[in-house]
Amino acid sequence: MNYRFEKTVSDFLKQHNVSKEDSLIVAFSGGADSLSLMIALKRLNYTNVKGVYVNHNLRSKDEIKSEIELNKANADKLGFDLIIKEIPEGVIKNGARGNEIGIEGEARNIRLSLLEAEAQKINAKYILTGHNSDDRNEWEIISFFRGAVGFSTIPEYRHPYLRPLITLSHKDAITYCKSNKFKYSEDITNYEDEHLRCKVRNILIPEIEKVFPSFSKAFENRRSIYKTQDASEINIVSSTYYGIKCVEIGVDDLNSSSIPERTNAIHNALSHFNKGTNGGRISLRDVKAILDIAGLSESKTLLISGVYVFKTSYLRDKVALIFMKQVDVNNAILNRDSARKYAEEGVKIKVNGVTKSALKHLKDKKVPRVIRPLIPLDEIK
Repeated sequence: MNYRFEKTVSDFLKQHNVSKEDSLIVAFSGGADSLSLMIALKRLNYTNVKGVYVNHNLRSKDEIKSEIELNKANADKLGFDLIIKEIPEGVIKNGARGNEIGIEGEARNIRLSLLEAEAQKINAKYILTGHNSDDRNEWEIISFFRGAVGFSTIPEYRHPYLRPLITLSHKDAITYCKSNKFKYSEDITNYEDEHLRCKVRNILIPEIEKVFPSFSKAFENRRSIYKTQDASEINIVSSTYYGIKCVEIGVDDLNSSSIPERTNAIHNALSHFNKGTNGGRISLRDVKAILDIAGLSESKTLLISGVYVFKTSYLRDKVALIFMKQVDVNNAILNRDSARKYAEEGVKIKVNGVTKSALKHLKDKKVPRVIRPLIPLDEIK
């Protein structure tokens, strides 16, 4: 078991050109998956590795305390640094409410933001996660029933994340931990059916296996087929718009591409903000709505899972679809420079000798409504 497990991890890392000296972060929950990954890295002589544990403060304090103590003991035994990040109690629940996404989604977004900040701080080349083939199966089932367009799965690589266990099962990870005499922590919420993923894992998949015992192998075969049929990617550019981080897609590029290429581009653009987006977090209806606004002559703004999507050519060299987080826009409006005047209700400007409403002028220029309050009067073109 040790040989097969370690060879799978080693081959994966070599395939992605990860050297044994590269600075790496492991998203370390202390469960069997992330612990098995840490053990394998140690045994394979990857020496520049740090574990990052995120306390979401969503479970009982006693359970979290015991988990952290076990994780520290395993870190000491393996000889790697363990960085503990705390999310204050209530932050995830409040954020989920404000961003109109579930607690799982908000926890994921904050966790990945903390991981990325730590990776940047220590100049880590990659963030390694313990996602396995069972996670992939669960996600593909969820994506299908949510109405995802085409085939969607958890990718083995999406910068800066690498998933060395993606072809191994959770049982493989458990067996590997036990064979190396390590005790792993268990999150009791994984056995509860409150969240969608747990319902799929604990209720739906066991029933599927009764009828189709080899369904997991069938899913694996399907992935290999789709991997050889990847559509070419539409260019997605990271930029800023009035000081707000965003990503944009050229509308001409979008409209001249195939439906699968357009769908992949929209999924990838949204995944910059919703880190869990691998295809199933937006539905066919969402995709159609985004494609529809790309074809409209007027300016229209969509709000999908806490992300604004709009089309504009204002201050752009071509017409673009722009994606940005709602919370970033709200914060930018709250933190405007008090010494400057902005395009707001009742404010007038003189354009070509004619006095008119600043907001009406921006509307005529097809500037999206959500952006207009951020535009200083002295920058209106």
